[in-house]
Amino acid sequence: MRDEAKDVLDELKKLQQMNADNSYSSRELYVKAAKIVYDKFENNLNEKLQFTLELIDIAKENKDRSLLDAIIGANDLFFERTSRIYLDINMEIAKQFWSSSIEDIIGSFQFLRDPTYIDQLHKVAVDSLPSWKERQDENQQFFRKCTWALGEISTREFGEHRAIDALLEMAKVEPPVAAYWAKKQINRRLGKDSPYADEDMDQIIEVDFDWPHSSPQDG
Repeated sequence: MRDEAKDVLDELKKLQQMNADNSYSSRELYVKAAKIVYDKFENNLNEKLQFTLELIDIAKENKDRSLLDAIIGANDLFFERTSRIYLDINMEIAKQFWSSSIEDIIGSFQFLRDPTYIDQLHKVAVDSLPSWKERQDENQQFFRKCTWALGEISTREFGEHRAIDALLEMAKVEPPVAAYWAKKQINRRLGKDSPYADEDMDQIIEVDFDWPHSSPQDG
């Protein structure tokens, strides 16, 4: 761990101690924590990316939600939101399935509609499914937001077919509530008369709280 990363951890800990009496509003705390991370960034963009990835690894190893939230804040407040580095960092954050904070990250991909991230959005959505209990995401809202992002990307030239193909694959997944969100986007983007449309979208999908089910060999 480089010295700058250690400094970030120490300063975030001090900030939490200073706020033991909740003297800061949630917004003030968010900005102060984000600035701690940002102030340690190098001027070089590649250095910023590498340092951020190191901090994300530290947060993952320790399941440190306050550090991850500070990284999210630094990226959100101090990076150009249309830049590739901003989206690259958000994609790495989105892979941290141990944290409920990842749900809001996907909005950036929906807003910017960059076809470059179609395959990554597809993969991160599917990979997130088994961790729903840890994130208390029984309705698979993270997966749902990935379908929204892909749906928006499908409206872009050069992104349409690949984004729809990803949604068609996602419509086959388990649990059914996740597949439901993908089918909703397919209906919305292709229309109910499309051969790929599902006619049963008004049916309420019940959450399977036992999913994923254990296989017989798992006992």
